Amino acid sequence: AAQQLGPNGTFLITTPGKMRVRGDVRFNAMTDNQSVNLFGRDSVEVILGSGSIHLSGQSPDQLAGNLTIEADDIVIATTQAIADISVMTSTAAIDARLAQNDGITSDIGALAANRITLNHNLDDSVYIQNSGTGTAFADRRGITFGQGGLFINGPGNQDSLVINAVHRGAGGGLVTGLDVIPLVNINAPTGSNTVVQTGFNAQSTINGCLIGNVASCTAPVRPSEDSSFPVQDVIDDPAEDEDGDGQSLPVPLITMRDLDPLSGEPLLDDPVTGAGNDDLWTPTDQP
Repeated sequence: AAQQLGPNGTFLITTPGKMRVRGDVRFNAMTDNQSVNLFGRDSVEVILGSGSIHLSGQSPDQLAGNLTIEADDIVIATTQAIADISVMTSTAAIDARLAQNDGITSDIGALAANRITLNHNLDDSVYIQNSGTGTAFADRRGITFGQGGLFINGPGNQDSLVINAVHRGAGGGLVTGLDVIPLVNINAPTGSNTVVQTGFNAQSTINGCLIGNVASCTAPVRPSEDSSFPVQDVIDDPAEDEDGDGQSLPVPLITMRDLDPLSGEPLLDDPVTGAGNDDLWTPTDQP
């Protein structure tokens, strides 16, 4: 149903238990002074494929407003993925499962707003499944945040985070993959003017990359043409034989000369004392 918010209005839903978003929730013609808040004491789950929350401005492509979700656990995934990760104890295993999109693809993802804030309580988790077409860093999707930023706040001890997200710039262009990581605030102090990332466990990821070790997430480098092993140039015009019959003998690239037949004779160790055969001598005086 169509509803109106005041110039600085807030739409709020709260529950002491678990909250699930199964429908397509859209707020249109919003400003950055208006907010949508979902507070669940136990957890808030947005079911990927059937549930979404999109906040837009004067046009559907313009991100606007502030979206805040708060709970012990925040999960944006399909029901099957939620069931699968509920029995996993390793953040790395959860990351591998949430990399798969379960056949649900969406460029904008399940959440979209100018500013998105995800507050989780205790040492719990924020899990956002990939809704992109592939698992490569730049192919991942899940949620889309605008110039207002993405803020993830928790107790700051060992928060477990698996985030798949993209950033939409002022001109509408998307920032994807590893370039999103330095734009995400994690446990940033109130009023901080710079991006802060602290208080998460070492296996936590954004777009499939370890947040604390982005340098390890480089794409494999293919060898350049200059580094390949040199090959011999191909001769395009083979020489024709002089007889013109179209047949020519192969010309060896390396010519080997015959071995010297005397080269195998043993060396003389003793000095030569003879003067040759005297019967063959020619007299010096001619008659």
